[in-house]
Amino acid sequence: MEAYQALARVYDRLMDDEERTLWIKSTIALLRGSGISPGDAVADLACGTGALSIPLAQAGYRVTALDINEAMLMQARQKAGGLPVAWVRQDMASLALHRPVSAVNCACDGVNYLTSPAAVAQCFAAVYRALLPGGLFVFDVSTEAKLTSMDGELYGLDEDDVAYLWRNELDLKTRVLTMDITLFVDRGDGLFERMEETHRQRAHTHEELMNALERAGFERIQAFSGLSQSPLQEGDLRRRYTAYRPE
Repeated sequence: MEAYQALARVYDRLMDDEERTLWIKSTIALLRGSGISPGDAVADLACGTGALSIPLAQAGYRVTALDINEAMLMQARQKAGGLPVAWVRQDMASLALHRPVSAVNCACDGVNYLTSPAAVAQCFAAVYRALLPGGLFVFDVSTEAKLTSMDGELYGLDEDDVAYLWRNELDLKTRVLTMDITLFVDRGDGLFERMEETHRQRAHTHEELMNALERAGFERIQAFSGLSQSPLQEGDLRRRYTAYRPE
């Protein structure tokens, strides 16, 4: 099954609340610190169930939220209620907006789902075109250290209403990690529905990402440890990147 078809139903249930709060607060702080104020237009790529899109809209930004997966967008629309968010089904590698925006955000491994250097280059070039002069591109990734450490690992979760088995296998040549997930979800009648889906993420190197940003035309490129403003650390499991389209 396509990634996030089954997981969309329980994605918010499985996401860590503390981590989600950190993503929201740090992203809004980054935007404001870059002079991007409420009322400005922001695009949220690989928006999923709207974990960041909705808080951005609540903070006063004009949000266009894009994801390739209709099941995730459906969950997001339901959560958003009457918030004025434009929900768009679109492949982030082929991003095309009607009007340029002040910032493009891509959080929580969106860039890892671009499973080749060519796809990363295509996406970054599209983001560049979608930004106003001086606009900000911010994204975070699971690092090469994190994804390579998951090779051969089996993860499990067993709770009252949901359980899963998560198997991981890394292709050393392509550095693509295949994650096969078997999910069991309570149907509400005492029985559990079994669903299976496959995810693929690439372990991009820091050098690859920096070079791709430079080739796309971005300037003032920075990388940070985790979701902080701290310098990179050896063994980082997550890194955030910021880059600007020249004025």
